[in-house]
Amino acid sequence: MGKRTKANSNLIDSNNFLKNTIKTHPKNESHVLCMICSPNEKESDWILWESLEGHLRAADHLKKVKSKKRETESQIAADVLRDSKESKKSSFSQVQTSQKSADKNYKESIDQNENPKITQLDKSNAEEYYQFQITNFIIQNNIPFYHAQKISTLIKDINRIHNIDSQANFVCNDTHVTKMSSNAIAPMLKQEYMCQLETKPFSLAIDEASNANVQYLAVNARYFDKDSEKNPITKLISLIKVEDSCTGIAIFNTLKHLLFEGPSGVQRQKLLVGIVTDGATNMISSQGAGTANRLQELAKQIIITHDICHCLNLIMKKCIQDFPNSYVSMTEKICQTFSKSTIKTAQLQGIMSKKSKESSESTVLAIRNFVPTRWSSFTQCL
Repeated sequence: MGKRTKANSNLIDSNNFLKNTIKTHPKNESHVLCMICSPNEKESDWILWESLEGHLRAADHLKKVKSKKRETESQIAADVLRDSKESKKSSFSQVQTSQKSADKNYKESIDQNENPKITQLDKSNAEEYYQFQITNFIIQNNIPFYHAQKISTLIKDINRIHNIDSQANFVCNDTHVTKMSSNAIAPMLKQEYMCQLETKPFSLAIDEASNANVQYLAVNARYFDKDSEKNPITKLISLIKVEDSCTGIAIFNTLKHLLFEGPSGVQRQKLLVGIVTDGATNMISSQGAGTANRLQELAKQIIITHDICHCLNLIMKKCIQDFPNSYVSMTEKICQTFSKSTIKTAQLQGIMSKKSKESSESTVLAIRNFVPTRWSSFTQCL
């Protein structure tokens, strides 16, 4: 009963937790001993091989391994034993606690992708299996590949720090992320960036934005970080809701309160080397009333620069005045006609699809939305 076969030996040898904590009886291989629970190796503490999985899940055992922060490893080892009994196929079955759900996700991902090159995956190779799960998650969620190592580190940290019960009850949705980023992470990052502006020269980029008739002021800082000595980095310092006015003096007072008050503010005044704006009259004024003008009075060493993207936009606006207005008007009317009627859009799609089949073209084009406030919108519509 319960003879320890070569397959059982391989199971123990292939799992680090089992290998370091489970000992086989020298005279009776059907009995094993947990060295965490029975360090004195009493004869009465030896258990049958078939009872090992239940022992690894027992509350008393988990309480002892918890003090060593190894309860997750114990649960995984128990799963190794369980799956070896169920499958009886592999000599090296290393699987996670969520192996069954992982198998289901794996099969569903194969069905969804219909990839003929991937027909099966050797789940006895735990490392390869985990790599596939992470790769599949990255692809399905359009995550850049270079984040793979960070995701792997995150998974290891979670498994190392948290036990199985806490992971099973864990929930994190977009509301949690929003609150955590707004109330905890963002203030911490802001404080870190503000401290960096006290130690190195920096420039500011200021621009206004609106959302649902609410005005915001975006304040970005650019400087050389210790890890990027050749290329400057840009950090968003703050996104300020403008409550009352967007005049030059109002924006200047907001910036002064944010960056240039107190002893730390005086130090930042000395390190500010320039400011770039969109060139609006509330930013740069010939009368000296703009935000940039007032900042230059506060820190006389700064250089005021008109943002090159806004400059290019003004140039293109000037050039387009010589473009026949009929083309602009016609483009706008065509876009408005189809954007306001789903029936006309569907009819156009039908005509385009028919023409595409007749001409053997695979791409069916659609009417773009014309947005006058978007710089590249007219070009894209053409």
